[in-house]
Amino acid sequence: ERLVASYTMASYEEFLAENEFLRIHRRHMVNVKFVTSMERDGRVVLRDGTSLEVSRRRSTEVFAQWERLKTAR
Repeated sequence: ERLVASYTMASYEEFLAENEFLRIHRRHMVNVKFVTSMERDGRVVLRDGTSLEVSRRRSTEVFAQWERLKTAR
């Protein structure tokens, strides 16, 4: 389903970063509460089984943020 928004992804990323959201791709942000695993092949698996690709450019940062958020819980 396509969502039309009046703000840029960067705006949402800035606002939602403090609420445990990760931007994993140019087109995707995920709530870490719904992430079941982060695969080393560059994929994020959500509770419902959805698998999303992590961009190569963001992968190191995303995995580091995931580890920080996981240990902070």
